[in-house]
Amino acid sequence: MIDIRMILGIAVTSVLARSAMAQIVPPDDISVNFGIALHAMPDVDGDGWADFLVGDNFAPQTVGQSTFAPGAVFVYSGRTQRPLTRIDAPAPQGTMDWDAWFGFSLASIATTATASGRAVVAGAPYYDTDAALLDNGLVFVADPETGQELFRIEHPAGLERQAFGWSVAAINDLTGDSIDEILVGNFPLSGSIPGKIFLCNGANGSLIDTIDSPLPDAGAIAFGYSVSAIPDVTGDGVTDIVGSTYVGASGDKRGLVHIFNGQNRQFVRTFLFPRAETGATAEAVDFGGRVLGIPDVTGDGRGDLLATAARATRV
Repeated sequence: MIDIRMILGIAVTSVLARSAMAQIVPPDDISVNFGIALHAMPDVDGDGWADFLVGDNFAPQTVGQSTFAPGAVFVYSGRTQRPLTRIDAPAPQGTMDWDAWFGFSLASIATTATASGRAVVAGAPYYDTDAALLDNGLVFVADPETGQELFRIEHPAGLERQAFGWSVAAINDLTGDSIDEILVGNFPLSGSIPGKIFLCNGANGSLIDTIDSPLPDAGAIAFGYSVSAIPDVTGDGVTDIVGSTYVGASGDKRGLVHIFNGQNRQFVRTFLFPRAETGATAEAVDFGGRVLGIPDVTGDGRGDLLATAARATRV
């Protein structure tokens, strides 16, 4: 039996520290989109407190004599709620207009390549490496203490105009090198492209595998809109994978959420928006707009799942 519970009307507005609510102090060089993405991560500055990332996909950056708004990622102290590091998008060559959306999606991985043992993973779904402005996308991996680039994951060949990096997530080491791997989703800008999830090596960004929607192409539009790892739900001891589809069969925009086996990437099951149970009337509910695998809360020893439905309504 699948237990689906609805959480309505809840907004998370601040971080609960060890004793009291704390206000995040923003830096000066931000845009109105500061906070478009958030990600909690283990301690990187050695003070014993967990830290976190804040994305601002329109943060300004000056290159030469021109100022653009490509976005930035800020590493924050969990103890002081003040920024530790700013990570900027790598500047492309020859462009007169730079709209990268860097920091729109965020994750972090365990790694052996940094002093803190962590690396920042930032998606820039509208990034281009030249002046073509094709919105191909990029995923950037950096040291959270220095902001230095470790490596980048370019959009795969043939994936032009598909916003590679629209979503990113970490998944526990699958290659045996003690480094987490990276899940990347895309959001095709054409209305007829199904989308994919890409499993990439956390040591160097190389492609390990791709995951296709379990539905026929007509019911798989924008598969990979949101991605997440989820604690083992198949019972094989390996972390599994969640991916959402923005548009379901026949253009139905209620959305779908799919689970895949992390070990072999085989399809496990699909979750539909629980329309009958909630009395929802809106056809476009954005179910799966954000998905997040969480530890077991139901007591069955398997991972559980949070999924948003941002435009759902009730009778």
